[in-house]
Amino acid sequence: MNRWALRVGAIFLAAVSLSYAGIPNHSDPTTFLGPTAAFKIAAPLNEDTAAAFLGEAGLKNFRLNGTVGWDLTYYQRFKISAEFLRQKITYAFFDGNDNVWLNQGAVGVGYQYDPHESSRYHVLFDISAYYSHAPSANLGNVSGTYLNSSNVLVPYAFNKRIAGSNAGGISPAIIFMPIRGTQATLALNYDNVHYDTVNTHSKNAIGLGGTVGLNQVITDDVSLNLSAGVRQPYNNYQADIVWGNSYYGTWLFDLFGAYTAGKNSLPSTYNVGVGVTYLMDGYQGATPGAVTPIEPKRTVRTGKVYKDMVYKDAVGIPLAMPTEWDESSLINKELVKWTSVPAVYVPSIIAVPDVCQAPILINDIPQQGNHDQPSPVHINVANFFAGGNLTYTVQIISGSANVTVNGSILTFNASSNSRLTVTATNACGSVTSNAFTYSFD
Repeated sequence: MNRWALRVGAIFLAAVSLSYAGIPNHSDPTTFLGPTAAFKIAAPLNEDTAAAFLGEAGLKNFRLNGTVGWDLTYYQRFKISAEFLRQKITYAFFDGNDNVWLNQGAVGVGYQYDPHESSRYHVLFDISAYYSHAPSANLGNVSGTYLNSSNVLVPYAFNKRIAGSNAGGISPAIIFMPIRGTQATLALNYDNVHYDTVNTHSKNAIGLGGTVGLNQVITDDVSLNLSAGVRQPYNNYQADIVWGNSYYGTWLFDLFGAYTAGKNSLPSTYNVGVGVTYLMDGYQGATPGAVTPIEPKRTVRTGKVYKDMVYKDAVGIPLAMPTEWDESSLINKELVKWTSVPAVYVPSIIAVPDVCQAPILINDIPQQGNHDQPSPVHINVANFFAGGNLTYTVQIISGSANVTVNGSILTFNASSNSRLTVTATNACGSVTSNAFTYSFD
């Protein structure tokens, strides 16, 4: 009878040990948002205005984005965008990973100066700004117990929360064509992200970063787009290959991939998918015979009149831009294309885990013995405690020791054998380690 009781007890302890195997949770999850399907449509509203709509749908990603763009002058454009983003992100907490649906809204504006043929490398000057808001989410209070490395049942308790953010930024950029078929983008990014943290110290992300982009024409119908951004809240890398075709407008089909590496507890995400873009061609009627439209560096198709073309007379003298046509509607194709790119596109929800967890001793500090007296001992006590924003202090129970604390690294020098403890403290409480010895031969 006692033998069966021992077996049942052993099985029960083994099951308990397995159930607590994931606590404390040290994982650093990366969320796969896709696969995602994207559709974008852009169309002229009149000769000076265009509008675009972007929709994305995936297993853990849903986005709606609308943009309106205007021609201010022949050389200047302006656009404004609004975006709603909903994603299911994986967050790591002490007791495991949680998958949480979060929302985020954003608005953005963009301005571009296009000197057209007057620029040797067709240089474009661009500046954009954005503001985004992600509400916080309270996941409730959590408590339980787990077995530490010494098979001691340890209690834990904390408030589990996702801290949303208010973020804004500005990005001046220069776009140019260094060689035929290649367009490069150089942008300076300034981000100002404030997290709505309650339980932990603020992890705001404020400062400068940069983004580089490359659009390379491979064939007449295929191009490759690459971009890499190193910014304060995250690093973002994107790549897509685009195939284009003309049928009552311009159709672009692309395969894309993106990876966002979060910083300061911001989760990382990645995505792959397919996209379709339709740029409506709004011309109608015929080209007036008195004026010959010439589109620099591009092939002119007979019968199409676009407002961004340069108009010259028979001897090549530029004519004033016409304001009205009786038999044709002047459409700026560059405005439609530019409007199809949103003024704001935040790759992922800007929100971080926010918990108030009192420190926990997860492992006993081992004895520090058999050291020569002149040799100091360095211990990283972060390996023995769990909790956020911990500070460490040392108590000498017996003997004498010279102890310095640098972050979580304790350095011991002793003139005699010593017995010590370490206490970890944060705003939610403190815990003291086992007593361990420092001895030498």
